[in-house]
Amino acid sequence: MKVTEVGLEHSETLYSIWKNTKGKYSPKMSEREFIHYYFGGSRGVSKPFLVDKGEEISGAVMLLSYKDFCLLYDWIEEREPEVFEKVVNTLQSSSQIEGVISLSPSFGRQEYFEDWKNVGFSIDERAPYHILMRKEILEEKEVEKRRIGVEKLSSPENEKMEELADIIAEISPRFSKADMIEGLKRELEKDMSYYLAMKDGKTVGYSGIEVRELFTGKTMYWIKEFGVHPEERRKGIATELLKSTISIVKEQGGKEVYIDTHSENPAKKLYEKLGFQVIEKMPNLKYEL
Repeated sequence: MKVTEVGLEHSETLYSIWKNTKGKYSPKMSEREFIHYYFGGSRGVSKPFLVDKGEEISGAVMLLSYKDFCLLYDWIEEREPEVFEKVVNTLQSSSQIEGVISLSPSFGRQEYFEDWKNVGFSIDERAPYHILMRKEILEEKEVEKRRIGVEKLSSPENEKMEELADIIAEISPRFSKADMIEGLKRELEKDMSYYLAMKDGKTVGYSGIEVRELFTGKTMYWIKEFGVHPEERRKGIATELLKSTISIVKEQGGKEVYIDTHSENPAKKLYEKLGFQVIEKMPNLKYEL
């Protein structure tokens, strides 16, 4: 058995393995999009490794190295203990890693946690659990929009784009406003639609619906983004916006809708109140070197 670091010349093989192992909730992605997603970022260094037994390739892992930590993606098909031991030994010896390797969970792939825990990974107690919730859409009643209206952000050039970026920055100031606007434009050009909660002519909240076309042929509706400006919370706006978002999914033909969050997010109570149920709960794993 060998674990070998490879480059973009093996992108077709890596793409094929990713398709077969990523999980049932993976969005459909072309090979070109796959390369851009995993190799196009400027904030870290991507290092893919192929796992083969003789002439047969049995999987791959992708290590993204950042300044202070590394993030590991698991695309291993044959789940045998010696495979994971060999992967960890190779990562330690060939990648000059220091600090911590974090293993971010993928929904629909519960089985891989025990495999990695058996070779030294442990639950990262510093990070909240990832939670996937699902709601079956039956007969959603028409929403009475008394306090807010809901408008679709129909174009990347819409004048409301800056208001949306301002709210996201207020809620989660991870990136600059310019970076957020560029990111929003890319999302709107693909399979994301944003809906703005409007009050007195101002944007006070937002939801983002991603329509995921899966390799299985299924279409999934995912509320990928959801937020209300801090000054407008506890006024019923979040409830009306979420109800409106569910109604929009229903109008588009969706029979169920998904949302992912984390165990410490206060919005989880709202999701449960409106009928979302937890279907998966997954922690982050870490490996200390």
